[in-house]
Parts: sequence; structure tokens; C-alpha cells
Amino acid sequence: MNTKVLNVFFFAASLMALALTYVFFNAWNPSSFAEVKTGKAITSMHIDACYIEKDRIYIQGWAIIPGAKRLLTSVYAEKNNGAFVKVEKSTQIRKDVTQAYGFGTEYDMSGFLATKRVIGGDGYSGEIVLNAEDEKGGIYVADYKCK
Repeated sequence: MNTKVLNVFFFAASLMALALTYVFFNAWNPSSFAEVKTGKAITSMHIDACYIEKDRIYIQGWAIIPGAKRLLTSVYAEKNNGAFVKVEKSTQIRKDVTQAYGFGTEYDMSGFLATKRVIGGDGYSGEIVLNAEDEKGGIYVADYKCK
């Protein structure tokens, strides 16, 4: 292979890497507004850490609905204009919650860690909303004010 072909290949691969980085960053850090569902109150939850700073959002905690073995939890942060933005989260293992509330491994997957990179100094009020949907489609909601 000659040098010109290798240079073109390297340049194209570099552009593709940059494009994929941009796509994945925007997929994980959406700035579009989200509609927060309403429902019954989440009565068993705790926020372990909640930081809303000028360049990032970090929320860690757990939520359970007694009797529901699986929950799909979503986390939303309120902007200063009253609109909500979804903060992407990952599920965290919380054996301490199962030991306190359940039997076996019933609530082991009740934890969450939600993070978002804030671009452009978007202002957030500090209010967050947890939405949880159980396996039967029931919607549960909790509000929290980050300190």
C-alpha cells in the first residue's frame, strides 16, 4: 500500500472517531426537554448524593416500591425555566436496601447513579424528580431538592 492510501485511510478513520464521539456524547447528555409522568408517591427512597454544579449533575440513590420486584427508574432535573431534562442513569447494586426491606435478592437492583455533563452553563434549580414504573405499568413519583 502506498503512503497516499494510508494517509487517506488514517484521515477518514480520524473523522469517523470524532463523529462517533460526538454522537455518543449527545446520546448520553441530551439537552432536549422531557415530560415528567405523574403517579402515586414513592414512599421508600433515599438520595445518597446530589450535586448540581455549573458543569455537571450527579445524583445517586435508591428507590423501591414494596411488592414490586423490578422498577424502571428515570431521573429528571429541573432547569431554571421550569422545564425538565432527563439525566441518564445506570442501575447500581444495593444489597443494603434488600437487607433492610426485603428477602433474598429482591431489591438488590434498586440503586441508581444519574450523571449529566452540563454544556454552556445551563442553569438548574436543584429540583429533581424520580419516576419509577413497576412491572405492571404503575407509575410512581418522588420529588427531591438537591442541597
